[in-house]
Amino acid sequence: MLCSDNPTELQKAWNQLYLRCYPQIRSLILKKGGTLDEAHDLLQDALTALLVNLRENKFESRASVSTYLYGICFRLFCKRFHKLNKKLTAELEFWNDQILASDYDPERDIMWDRVATALMDKLGPECREVLVEFYFNNKSMRELQARYDVNSEQAMKNKKMRCLKYLRDLIDLSDLNPEIKKK
Repeated sequence: MLCSDNPTELQKAWNQLYLRCYPQIRSLILKKGGTLDEAHDLLQDALTALLVNLRENKFESRASVSTYLYGICFRLFCKRFHKLNKKLTAELEFWNDQILASDYDPERDIMWDRVATALMDKLGPECREVLVEFYFNNKSMRELQARYDVNSEQAMKNKKMRCLKYLRDLIDLSDLNPEIKKK
C-alpha cells in the first residue's frame, strides 16, 4: 500500500504504520532523553525515508518494516543529539573565552607577579630551585633526587614539602599585599 499512487491508500498505510510503530519509537526517544515532539518528528522522518526508499527500489527487507523504522529513528536521533552536543560545546567554549577575556586584568597580574617574585626571593636558592623545577618545569621526584643528590624519592618529597611550607609561612607573614591572605 505504501507504493500505491492512490493518495487514500497511501494515507491509510501511513497511519497504520505510524500507529503500530509510534509506541516503540516514543519509548526509545524518551529513554534516550528526547521529547514526545522529537519522537513524533523522527517517526515522520523515518516514514518519509521509507516511502522514498520504496519508490526508488532501495528498500531491502532484511528485517520487519517496524525494525527498519526503529533503526532510522535511532540513527536520526543520535545524529541530532551529536549536532546539538557540538553546538552546545561550541557555545560553552565561546562563553568561557568571553568570561576569561573579561576577567583578565593586566595590572593585577603584574602585581601578583611582583608579590610572587618577592616571596620567592626570600626563599633560599635551593628551595626556590626545587619549587620552580617541580611546579613550573614539571620535573619528577626522581629527576630532582638525582639533581640534588638526595638518597631517596621520599627524602626529596620531604625536602620539597619543607620548601613549600617555608613559602606558605612567608605568605602568612607577608605584608606585601593584604589580598594575598584572602587566597
